Amino acid sequence: MYTRPPQQHGVTAELVTALANLIDQLRTEQVRGYRVETAAELLDVSPRTVDTLIRDKQLGCVWMGRYRVVPHVELQRFLAAGVLDTKAAA
Repeated sequence: MYTRPPQQHGVTAELVTALANLIDQLRTEQVRGYRVETAAELLDVSPRTVDTLIRDKQLGCVWMGRYRVVPHVELQRFLAAGVLDTKAAA
């Protein structure tokens, strides 16, 4: 009989390992930018909301090949401003 691996508060061991690896990477490397999907995860919003913020010039981005990348300093600027236009984010 199959039994699910034990979980604590819905967090799997793989997720804990992935987060630990990301934290180690952030400590050892300077992250220069985030793809839209990653920036959305960091802001706890949908990628569509990040697209809207970029389109409305509330969040800057640069093109890296076929991907839009939100520079780390731009994400810091946006978070420091502390203002999320709810109409733009809707």
